[in-house]
Amino acid sequence: NHILTKHKHVLASPNNILIDDSEDNYNKFIQNGGKAILVPRPWNKNWQLILDGGIENENKTTLTYIRKKLDFYYEMKINKRKKILGYDNRK
Repeated sequence: NHILTKHKHVLASPNNILIDDSEDNYNKFIQNGGKAILVPRPWNKNWQLILDGGIENENKTTLTYIRKKLDFYYEMKINKRKKILGYDNRK
């Protein structure tokens, strides 16, 4: 699901992930308990990721970055569930 709003931080919760190119939105969302992915753009700190990957690969690099971050959050969620259910103690 997606929601368009200027006040994205009010939707922050441990189960919500914001994908945005604004550092201000990114920071506020995290400060309010959400997870966030800062999309690399020339006006934010993550632009260096694109430059390191080569500007000609901007779209591919951006999508790969977002995918990796989403995979990371997914793995965190799975590992948390395993811990709650006691799966991490089994061998």
